[in-house]
Amino acid sequence: MISPIETVSNYCNRWCQRCPFTDGCDLMTTSDGDHGFAVDDQVPVSFPALSGPFSDYLVRLEGILDQYGHQLGKLGYGVNRELPFSPGLSVAQLKVLAKKVSRLVRRFEDVEWLRPLLKQGQFERPEVQAVRTLAWYLPMIAPNYRRSIPRKHMSRYGKKHRPYVLNARLTHLALARTIAAITILLECYEEQAFNDLFLTLCDCLVLLAGIRELFPEVYRSRRPGFDDPGERQRIFEFFGGFPPLDPFEDGTWSPGGRPPST
Repeated sequence: MISPIETVSNYCNRWCQRCPFTDGCDLMTTSDGDHGFAVDDQVPVSFPALSGPFSDYLVRLEGILDQYGHQLGKLGYGVNRELPFSPGLSVAQLKVLAKKVSRLVRRFEDVEWLRPLLKQGQFERPEVQAVRTLAWYLPMIAPNYRRSIPRKHMSRYGKKHRPYVLNARLTHLALARTIAAITILLECYEEQAFNDLFLTLCDCLVLLAGIRELFPEVYRSRRPGFDDPGERQRIFEFFGGFPPLDPFEDGTWSPGGRPPST
C-alpha cells in the first residue's frame, strides 16, 4: 500500500475502478471498503478511445461541425486557443447552466440510440467507452462548478482559496473529457448524435470557457498526489498506456496549459 495522499478523495472523479490512487485514498482506507460509490466490475481500467491529447479531439470536432455548417471557432469560445473568449455569463448564470447540463444524463434512457449503449458490455467499442464516460462525468459538472467558485469569487489565489482552484482543475478535466466523449459519439452516430447532443456540446463549451476565464492560471496549482510529476509513470502503467486525456499534461492550451517547468 502506498502512503496516503492527503485529501485525495476530495478531488477524485468517484470512479474507483479506473483510479490509480485507491491504495492511497483516505476515504477507502477509513471506510472498510464501503465507500458508498457505485461499483461495476465489468468496467475495464483503460478507455483507449478517451486517451490522447485533447487538441486531437478538437481537430476532429472541428471537422464534424463543419459538415453541419458550424464553426468551432465561433461555438468554442477559444477552446482551441491558449486563452478563452468570455462567454459573457455571470458566475450565477454559469452555475445554473452547469446544473442543467448535469441533469441531462437522466434523459439517456429516453434516447433510442443511446439506451442500448448504456447496457453494453463491449468496452472495446469507442462509442461504449464514450457513453460510459458521459454517464460518469455529466453528473460531476454541476457540483464541481459549485465547489470551484466561492460566493465572492477571488481572482487572486490566496492560501485559503486553494481548494477552489483545485476543484476548478477537476472541473476543467470533467468538461474536456465530456467534450471528447461527445466528439466520439458524433463520429459514430453522425446525424442522430448531432440532433441529440449538439446543444449539450455547446453548453459544455460555454462552461469550459467560463471556468477557464475565472481560473486562467489553474495549471499552476497541482492537486497533491494527482499531479505530482513522480506519479505520471505510475498512472501511465496503471492505465496500460492509455491514461485519461488531460489538457494540462498534453499542453492543449499551450503555454498556459503546460505544467510549470521544473
